[in-house]
Amino acid sequence: MTQRDAQIHALDQWQTQMRAVCGNFVTQLPHTNDTFIGELATHQHQDMDSASIRTNAGRIFREGTNADQEDVDHCFLVMHNSGFANFRDADNQLQLAPGDIFLMNGINPCELTPFGLIEHVSFPLERRRVEKSLEGSSPVFGKVNQRGTAGLMIRTMLDKLTTVTGNSEHENREKGVIEDAILTLLKPSLQYADASMEALGHMSRDIWQAAQLLINRNLQQGELSPALLASQLNISVRQLHRIFEDHNDSVCRFILRARLQRCANDLKSPSMTKTSITSIAYQWGFSDSAHFSRSFKKQYGVSPKEYRASEIFG
Repeated sequence: MTQRDAQIHALDQWQTQMRAVCGNFVTQLPHTNDTFIGELATHQHQDMDSASIRTNAGRIFREGTNADQEDVDHCFLVMHNSGFANFRDADNQLQLAPGDIFLMNGINPCELTPFGLIEHVSFPLERRRVEKSLEGSSPVFGKVNQRGTAGLMIRTMLDKLTTVTGNSEHENREKGVIEDAILTLLKPSLQYADASMEALGHMSRDIWQAAQLLINRNLQQGELSPALLASQLNISVRQLHRIFEDHNDSVCRFILRARLQRCANDLKSPSMTKTSITSIAYQWGFSDSAHFSRSFKKQYGVSPKEYRASEIFG
């Protein structure tokens, strides 16, 4: 089986699981050559069931629901635990960062675009109860504001729910009570205007941090271009450049500094004294030793050889 065949096989298995648990979603492979990761598990907790998802898919979307084949009686409260993603529902859009909690409709066409590997846990909420709690005046969509007491209490409850298991008859009777408590807290904590300047600022910061993480993880690659990073983050190259400019930096300067820092760390390491300077430079993505030496001296004020001598023997 070729790598491509293995990817498609893994994707098919994932989509079968997704459709059985979440509905008629379509998943696309990562935009890079990364191995596809798709893990889905359902859990029976003491008071409310949940489903956990871990994936680096390029895009997961649904154009609508089939009421005869899908569960349309529930909305979903999603606890986004790690990674960055964009979630779009009809005319609404949310930028997701680790720790965010959001409410999704469960019926509307929607799209989740991960920026690399993400993990989240979703909890079903009875649609009739959600709509009644929100009194029909607010969309069944939004992010939980965890800066207030109500939002913090929702976070505490969901964290607790994921740590207990069981499904006895007595516990089933408590599910409605727990759901009512969450819905009571949801109404005052749900916010809809994620496109505010503050939210856009957070999105910029989150993508900037995700880009730095990707760079630091892939410094040993010979090619680490803005185009490659933008593809991995599912954003345009122009947007990537603009985000770094907003932080008074550039993508290429950050990559260069990060590579030079790794080289400097190796040059001052006693365990690397027998490794040549050229080998260290090549290991961290430099393909031209003369360019490396010039860049290193500009950054540190001395040549790589002088730096090594001063750190180890000076």
